[in-house]
Amino acid sequence: MLLVLGSALDSEPSRLTRCWRRAGRQVAIVTPADLSRPGWRLRCGRPAESTAALAEGVLAGPDIDGIVSALAVVGPYDLPHIAEIDRAYVAQEMSAFLLAWLSELACPVIDRPTAVSLAGCGRSAFEWAAIADQQGLRAEPLWSGETVGVTVVGGRAADGSCDGTLAAAAATIAAAAGRSLVTLRFASGAASPTLVGAHARPEVGHEAAADALLDWFDRQ
Repeated sequence: MLLVLGSALDSEPSRLTRCWRRAGRQVAIVTPADLSRPGWRLRCGRPAESTAALAEGVLAGPDIDGIVSALAVVGPYDLPHIAEIDRAYVAQEMSAFLLAWLSELACPVIDRPTAVSLAGCGRSAFEWAAIADQQGLRAEPLWSGETVGVTVVGGRAADGSCDGTLAAAAATIAAAAGRSLVTLRFASGAASPTLVGAHARPEVGHEAAADALLDWFDRQ
């Protein structure tokens, strides 16, 4: 089964799940609230013994075919079922658990978490600007105008509506950053691709991204 990790307040994971189900795949959403279900288990160095507790039941590690991480961090706002005074603490503990759990799994995870983001990114606009500059591309981290997003999956732009120059720039930056999944933001109307930054979590809800992600998992 494929899992999509995301906030219940974000529509992107649900859209991705619907796309995959239409394609005949078994898929389930994992939200921060699911971390309160009994049955989660982490065994460092023994990924086969890890488990996930979903609405559908407890899923063993070897039965997880892959995970899309579309959740940057667990926030207190994700946990309305927790007593308000405890939400911030519980959110931090859940984030720490997911960081370790995602890192230990043997199945493909796009993208593996980092210490600053469960979605594998977490760079500031200025850090993204530095990466673009190293690749000879323009960047405007203080840009305040309109932007256009380009989602890169497995080294290729997953949105066929953007022009080839923009798609190539996005793929170059993603590769330099070591990201298999990321949604980059570019200045709209700029004469040449001008990087503004990146989304805290990737935009995975449109069909082109869903198809590209399935292709990525099938190639792993």
